[in-house]
Amino acid sequence: MKYPLPSAVEQLVFAQKQLRNAYAYRILNNRKNLEFTFDGKLVGDLGEAIAADHFDLDLDPGKHIDGYTRCAERTPVQIKATGRGLKGTFQFRQSDYLDHDKVRLIALVIHWEECEYEIVYNGPEAMIRPNWREGEHRAKDVSVSRMVAAQRMVKTSEMLPAVMLPKK
Repeated sequence: MKYPLPSAVEQLVFAQKQLRNAYAYRILNNRKNLEFTFDGKLVGDLGEAIAADHFDLDLDPGKHIDGYTRCAERTPVQIKATGRGLKGTFQFRQSDYLDHDKVRLIALVIHWEECEYEIVYNGPEAMIRPNWREGEHRAKDVSVSRMVAAQRMVKTSEMLPAVMLPKK
């Protein structure tokens, strides 16, 4: 199911389209345009903000866990976002967070052109989190398609309930 992005994001998408059009005349022999893609920190922060609204989370930026539910148990929540559509990936880094079995994971895909987002995974992080061998420290990617497949295995009781659907 897709949901509308906040109206402030629509303004970013409009500005991106204006940039693409403004510099389209600079195409070289390879005919590839400048993309002005939304990458990295902007996408991650937007994902956290959207998830906070959608699931009523308290955010804790800059920590090993992105946020916590507001229920009495204060369940830890990891939030991942990609703006590369259904062919995107989510990057995981090793964490020294002690109790990964309790962490919930929300993964969402931002569809820029449609100004919508889609939650592709809502469940235990342990079902998705990559494994690292001894001495291995590099970040690892998990594909959107793997998230979608894993979502089919998640029980409703393991999902965070949506508490507030965003408004435009």
